[in-house]
Amino acid sequence: MRRLVVLGLTLLLLGCGGGSSDSTGPSASDIIIESETLVPSPISSRFCVVRTSLFNTSRRTYNVTLRWRAFNGAGEQFAEALDFIGGAAPNARTVSLSASFGTTVPCSAIARFERYESTARAL
Repeated sequence: MRRLVVLGLTLLLLGCGGGSSDSTGPSASDIIIESETLVPSPISSRFCVVRTSLFNTSRRTYNVTLRWRAFNGAGEQFAEALDFIGGAAPNARTVSLSASFGTTVPCSAIARFERYESTARAL
């Protein structure tokens, strides 16, 4: 199941998965999203952030922007989060924490989340 999720996320980043991704440039396929997980912020457990692991398969450095929507149990979108990963190094894994979904949004309030933007720009 995990491989299927990783494959789906990879296809989404590459722009092959349903059109909800906004990958930029022909070299955006150099960035592979390995995992996206909701975790409490290191600042306070009242804040929920996305922990992302990505791998840059190329020999170029990238700036990567990722955006997610959070949904409650009724399926309503109620928050968004942003992560800007500056300088994702060549042939390396980068782990990053996004900005929080909001100052009063714990992870327990999020029934599901989805990435709706993935942009990679070579430096």
